[in-house]
Amino acid sequence: MKITYVTTCKGRLHHLARTLPAAAGQAGVECIVVDYGCPDGAGDWVLETHPGVKVVRVSDDPGFNLARARNLGAAQAQSEWLAFIDADVLLAPDFFARVSSTLSPGHYYLPGTNDPNTWGSMLVERSAFLTVGGYDEAIVGWGGEDNDLYEALSLGGVRRAFYRGDLVTPIRHSDAERTQFHGNKDIERARWLNQAYRGMKFDVIRLLSRMPTLEERLHLRDMATRMVDEALAPGDTVTPTQVNLPERPILSRSASPGAPLPRLRCSLVYELARPGDGREEAPQAAPDAGDPAPG
Repeated sequence: MKITYVTTCKGRLHHLARTLPAAAGQAGVECIVVDYGCPDGAGDWVLETHPGVKVVRVSDDPGFNLARARNLGAAQAQSEWLAFIDADVLLAPDFFARVSSTLSPGHYYLPGTNDPNTWGSMLVERSAFLTVGGYDEAIVGWGGEDNDLYEALSLGGVRRAFYRGDLVTPIRHSDAERTQFHGNKDIERARWLNQAYRGMKFDVIRLLSRMPTLEERLHLRDMATRMVDEALAPGDTVTPTQVNLPERPILSRSASPGAPLPRLRCSLVYELARPGDGREEAPQAAPDAGDPAPG
């Protein structure tokens, strides 16, 4: 088995019923569905209608953490490559036959289209996915986990490549469905938060030369959340957010044995400037909008 198809479902059985048959009907592909406490009973439906598909069940989270759901699905995969496809994305009948012949080690693959509704439909080597720690489970709420993983892979030397964009077709639906199981229903606020968190996180990664632990990432996420909430609140107060990094000793040839060494302290200071406060730089494309891809 060369490729494993991983999809997740919470309240999207009406989408999964349209998309899973196309994936499960393709030869030589392992299929995994993560039933993340789906109120529609997605796992039971899969076992009844597609007994060859593996079901992973999650029952300990009333919300929906897409990053965790995908990681749990990937943990059950046996193949060399992983294909993460959302339940609202239809695959061409020959999708896996088309893409499998183009896969090359050291690359991850995105659809060659500018449609952001398919931007999360990616293929990656399982070994590369595991090396970067998979999707960041500190990212809760709508969006952000895809671009975060792509940046982590690129930073780790895995190169971005593309497959034909017309091999995937999104099922159009409302933002209300996207945020149904998230506490925050404001997608614009979610975009601000995801980009602020990702900027802080990857600054820390570059300075520490390691991935922060989940506990450290959750702390960064909380800091980014407070910063965004303050920027969106009425009033003029904008408090800088300071991220303190671990101290590092400064080695000295002249220091006597056992003598205390000076230590280097480093802090990163962030401030989210509100639109219209006179400090904007030239407009730039929003990273979470999806990077331009060849058609």
